[in-house]
Amino acid sequence: MYLGDGQSPPARNLPGAKPLSQSPALAPPGSGAVGGVGWIAPLVKLWLPVLACLPLAGISMMGLLNRPDYEFFPLHLGAVALLMYLRSQDLGEIRPNDKPLLNLLFWAWWLAVVACSVLALERVSFLLGICGLFLVTVRMGGRKLLLAWWPCALLLLWMVPPPFGLLDWLVQRLQGLAVRASHHLLMLMDILHGISGHTLYLPTQSLFVSEACSGVRSLVTLGAFSSIWSLFMNRGWIHGILLVTLSLGWVLVLNAMRIVVITWAATHNIDLLNGWPHTAIGLVMFALGVGLIGSTDALLSLIRSVVRTLLPERKRNLSVLASGEITNPTVWPNSNDAGWGPLRVAALFGALALQLVAAGMVLFHDRVPWQAGTHLPLLEGVMPEQIAGWKNELGPKQQQSQGMLALDVVSQQWVFTKGPIKAILSMDDHFPGWHPLMDCYDFSGWKRLAVWAEDPPTGKRHIAVYQKSLDENGFLVFGLLNQHGEWIGRPEFLLRYWYTFVNHMKGVWLGSDIGGTEALTRQVQVFVESPFPLNNAAREDVMRLFEGARQVLEPRLWPEGK
Repeated sequence: MYLGDGQSPPARNLPGAKPLSQSPALAPPGSGAVGGVGWIAPLVKLWLPVLACLPLAGISMMGLLNRPDYEFFPLHLGAVALLMYLRSQDLGEIRPNDKPLLNLLFWAWWLAVVACSVLALERVSFLLGICGLFLVTVRMGGRKLLLAWWPCALLLLWMVPPPFGLLDWLVQRLQGLAVRASHHLLMLMDILHGISGHTLYLPTQSLFVSEACSGVRSLVTLGAFSSIWSLFMNRGWIHGILLVTLSLGWVLVLNAMRIVVITWAATHNIDLLNGWPHTAIGLVMFALGVGLIGSTDALLSLIRSVVRTLLPERKRNLSVLASGEITNPTVWPNSNDAGWGPLRVAALFGALALQLVAAGMVLFHDRVPWQAGTHLPLLEGVMPEQIAGWKNELGPKQQQSQGMLALDVVSQQWVFTKGPIKAILSMDDHFPGWHPLMDCYDFSGWKRLAVWAEDPPTGKRHIAVYQKSLDENGFLVFGLLNQHGEWIGRPEFLLRYWYTFVNHMKGVWLGSDIGGTEALTRQVQVFVESPFPLNNAAREDVMRLFEGARQVLEPRLWPEGK
């Protein structure tokens, strides 16, 4: 890559060999004083849009690197940078772009950076950094450089977890798929076992398929690898999309195999759940995944070769560029064209200062996690012997489920029976506002068949129907009573995320918990598990139990407010 003033580059004796003064690895694009420091100021000015987002984006990356699912990101960043370098080697002469539309986009982007700084939105800051990369690309090399670099920038999106709870939803689905797939493989291997939710039961022990074992790590890692491989080999969009899609299918296969191997080892008293053996089996599965992606790529290439008269290649393979056989080396513009102008530079430095302040608030303000405060005393003698024909068999019994440990929510439970049906009545104490109880059952391995809400004169109630297997069926009724004596429903989408935003701002700027954002709630629920789905008459019986129970509990749920 020649970094001069637009003249023809000097001849090279060996393929790929470059004089030290012209090495793109040592001299940045647009440098006018190779070997000195005169190129530093233009380079910093050129990349200011990206640098202005680094403080908060860096915090986002630090948080991601603490998650096992994203340990590979430093390598991913290096691969993306290498791709950008290789894809800019054979572009010929490129020219900067400073059109009015680009300036308008720049100012809109700058205002977004300021908003991101004030609101301390780390994930949005990272996304704005990617947008800044596009701005730099267009400013530095126009359309030609943008076409070469924009696919590389999109690969950075693998580093951003899905918003709106989609990651948790994906983990849950992968856990269920992994258990069901391994169940069928274990049946083929004639290994005695049973499944319930996300747990495999062996005669001597039970194995829970946790979030870490759901396959989301392999999904992100191998998905990113296959997309980088496809772009590096210049496979084309159709080929690349097929390769990434098929790679995600291989992830499901590998994860089922991993669970089967661990289960088989457990039946032979071999521990693959702890220590280096557990890490080793993960690395072996990743290596197998890379091999499967390579073989899939070879198969797709073979298919393409059969029909390449219909899909002619328009670009040379990047491996040719990597070898140094560059016939049309890039000529970068002079460094004097790399600036943004004094007003824009001043604006970007202002945005950078705001980012530094916001980043400092995020790092040094402890965000106090919310936990339930004082709990109601055990409600002994509160429930009558019978409610709507249901007999009180047991209770109250205090219990705290594993999912409630972080919130310190405590439940008081009673057992009611009516004929062959047994119902668990619970009072859950307490939550910061709305609590989607049906999600808790989803993550416990129940498959949600239907959910709806009703608003009778006694107050809002929420109903869900579940199934685990043909002989495991569930029916749930629950309600939430807040401090103001209102049985509440699910908040609207925008209101829900407004609460989330307010809680975020309280944690960042005040270092406080989320208490007081919404009225606290206590929950009453009835859950029935039966071998057959409940008919309409049985469901009405359960709802009468719920109504009777909440009528008894309502005056006792919030004595603090009286």
